[in-house]
Amino acid sequence: MKTALNGLVFKCIILSAICGGAVNAPAKAADYFPMAVGNQWFMRATYENQIMTIKMQVVAQHIVHGKTEYTLDYHRNSTPFQREVYIVGKNGVYRTEGGPAGLFTVNPPIPMIEYPLVKGKKWRWSGVIHGSHLTSDFHVIGPVQLKTPAGKFDTMKIQQTINITSQAGTSRVTNIFWFAKGIGIVRQFANLGLTTIKMVLTKYHLAS
Repeated sequence: MKTALNGLVFKCIILSAICGGAVNAPAKAADYFPMAVGNQWFMRATYENQIMTIKMQVVAQHIVHGKTEYTLDYHRNSTPFQREVYIVGKNGVYRTEGGPAGLFTVNPPIPMIEYPLVKGKKWRWSGVIHGSHLTSDFHVIGPVQLKTPAGKFDTMKIQQTINITSQAGTSRVTNIFWFAKGIGIVRQFANLGLTTIKMVLTKYHLAS
């Protein structure tokens, strides 16, 4: 049971990186997850004592019902394994799809970032992903300076607590993200209970 839950959680949280209000235009200011076709982030990930390279790349941009959507593909050691779709606007970054080939719909979209990002800010989401009911509480811990293989960054640290209910049982996950303004995610840590996921930025390329 725990193995099934961990598999689901791994698919859900590799950013996932993550109840949306309406967003109509791409964010211009305080952009902590810059989206443009061609943007790439390379992460060194550790999961169940395995070290792997995760490549994240923005591969498409579309306007759907007046909202700007971006498709983000993930490769693990050069093998495709995940696709996510985000709505990006002045109010935040909302994840609408995830999983292999983007098969998992997030209903309603989950706000991985809500602007403005300020210390102490909190928000909550409740919804369904791939038949599992989740609640997710976000808390902006505050600014943190990080040193990574890709350089030093001034980041905003966001803690996400996820409660999952599915046919396999229930589980709680703590997921922590560090986002750098104008760069995107630079570190992620997830505690799945029986194991952890650690990711750190090693290099990046921004097309815009």
